[in-house]
Amino acid sequence: MAERIPEETLAEIRARISIVEVISAYVPLRKAGRSHTGLCPFHSESTPSFSVNEEGGFFHCFGCGVGGNVFTFLTRIEGISFPEAVRRLAAKAGVSVPQAAKDPQAQERARLHRLNDLAATYFNAACGARLETSPAITLQSVASTRRSPNAFA
Repeated sequence: MAERIPEETLAEIRARISIVEVISAYVPLRKAGRSHTGLCPFHSESTPSFSVNEEGGFFHCFGCGVGGNVFTFLTRIEGISFPEAVRRLAAKAGVSVPQAAKDPQAQERARLHRLNDLAATYFNAACGARLETSPAITLQSVASTRRSPNAFA
């Protein structure tokens, strides 16, 4: 189920964490005016098209179009979920993440998925019992009528 992390917590983490510092752990960056540039870690390139804006708290690659904030960078580079990225950065920043409340819509979707699975199991069982005898009857009726298979189309 999806976790809801309060926006205030995310803002506090963003304020305490330097996006340049986080990305520099994965990509060598050098200052270029008001931003930092380097080679994109998401595709191979020979000239730097990856830009990190410290003031805005975002990154963007002009080569492949990938961009986002410190959380999305960590999710992409590490292959982790958003809540896991938040927890890692919160630990680094010294911010406590409150126990995330479950998303009510996600809970309802999960309940409907379980209900759908139960219905599918029931109907597969009900249809399976009928299907065991059905093909034999169908084959017998086709053989006895000796019609062309196209007649049944």
